[in-house]
Amino acid sequence: MPEYALSKVTKIALKTLGEMIKAARKSQSVPQRLLAERLGISVKTVTKIEKGQAGVAIGTVFEAADILGVPLLSSDPNHLQQWHKTLLEFNAILPNRTQMKDDEIDDNF
Repeated sequence: MPEYALSKVTKIALKTLGEMIKAARKSQSVPQRLLAERLGISVKTVTKIEKGQAGVAIGTVFEAADILGVPLLSSDPNHLQQWHKTLLEFNAILPNRTQMKDDEIDDNF
């Protein structure tokens, strides 16, 4: 996804998560090469993650965070499972389909 298509908030969030991953990696004395090997990616991709670039798959970024102990939603699998169950139940009561209204949408959050 091109960087220009992202909102300012998304760009800041990506850069913040990248810096958190970088700080955790450095504080644990983990070389980029070793993290890349654990993730099955190139060192160049690790650099992209740490810079908060948007082109890296979100699963890869989350896996890097998990390996280094960077908290995302939670680091407790039971807590994550409970969130998953709650969200499944919530989504079950929402309509299956949505329709766009002809009104102009204000997506400038």
